Amino acid sequence: MNNLTEFQNNLILDLQKEFIRLNPTPAKSGKFTLAAVKQDIDQEKAFRDSILNYNQTIAKQLQSSFYSQIEEFNKEFNPVNITWGTYGKLDGADKMFKDEYSMKNPQNTEIGLFFHNDIQNGGVKLYVLFDYEQVKIETTSNIIGLYKIKGLIWTRRSWLQRNDSGAPMYQTFDEFTQNDKSFQQAIVSKFKDLTK
Repeated sequence: MNNLTEFQNNLILDLQKEFIRLNPTPAKSGKFTLAAVKQDIDQEKAFRDSILNYNQTIAKQLQSSFYSQIEEFNKEFNPVNITWGTYGKLDGADKMFKDEYSMKNPQNTEIGLFFHNDIQNGGVKLYVLFDYEQVKIETTSNIIGLYKIKGLIWTRRSWLQRNDSGAPMYQTFDEFTQNDKSFQQAIVSKFKDLTK
């Protein structure tokens, strides 16, 4: 590890500090005490806060990627543009990428995408979901599992159906567009309608 830059060394040290903070050494006595309860509560709060902060940071980066992928598609396939709706006062993308509930529950979050003039027809053609993994810590009296965001998934299935078999999931919008034949057919059909 002598060939690491100062930035890389600092990054490794920060990761080590974060790991130690998230996984403190449990009380040695093994006796269930009020101090052990307080330590469990503090440890759980620190874990929840760190995962929330992590998810917010990753979601901010993914939001930028989401917008650029949509923009790239819309530029390529104009006038067959893709857009999304709103939920209450929040834009659907803002709800997914900024809402605290979504950051705490990425497994229950989605954006429904549709061709720009199909919203009245319920024309959702695909969904964007968070890719996530479960991370756990064990306290003296509990196991806490939370979901950490890893990336985006582009798929035909909503978050409620994400685990149904036969639901291909893609890491990018371009990968989805290049591989999903029914989506390609929908583009052809929409293009024919728009150019009549």
